[in-house]
Amino acid sequence: MIRRKDEMEAVAKHEVQKGMGDVAFHTFMTKEEAYGSGRTFARVVFEPGTSIGIHEHQGEFEGYYVLKGQALVTDNGVESVLNPGDYHMCKDGDSHGIACYGDETMEIIALIINVPA
Repeated sequence: MIRRKDEMEAVAKHEVQKGMGDVAFHTFMTKEEAYGSGRTFARVVFEPGTSIGIHEHQGEFEGYYVLKGQALVTDNGVESVLNPGDYHMCKDGDSHGIACYGDETMEIIALIINVPA
């Protein structure tokens, strides 16, 4: 299967995990297409001032790979700035959040995968 860029509609999600503003999700693979292995595989676009609030993962883990701009990631209460090419992983049972850092649009790849039982 091939999914072209223009076939991946941007879906704006408002105040994700009690974050700030609207964040645009360009989904590569849906939860149904993952056959129970995960629930998110997407390019996520943040405008300045937007964020995904701090939240915990149970029974799954999430990775963020920064494509463009700068990200302010909170990883179990510790803040770090990530640049293009940097990666963050939130393990099962941990908490994290992400915000656009600075005045440039930020883009990441987000992947959420289930932890085997």
